[in-house]
Amino acid sequence: MLVGSFLLRWKKGCCGRAAGLLALALAGCQPTTAPPPPALQAQFRQLLHLGDSVYAQKAGFGTFARALAYYDRAQTLADASQDTLLLAEAAFAK
Repeated sequence: MLVGSFLLRWKKGCCGRAAGLLALALAGCQPTTAPPPPALQAQFRQLLHLGDSVYAQKAGFGTFARALAYYDRAQTLADASQDTLLLAEAAFAK
């Protein structure tokens, strides 16, 4: 019974919901800023690579601290660029 009432309410407001979802999808596809310069991207990727290399050693807490230093510098670059992809990658690396 609960599912039936949900479907009935969904069907009544379906056009409005579909239009709202379409508007959100289209708004999300629009880039808000220019991509960061290639030099900044290269430096960012290098820092992530160095952090990953140090982290892979797993030789003690010191290696984790050194890897975090690289990830923090990459996060600083991502923050300065305000590029959503770099911000996401920096957050995932940490």
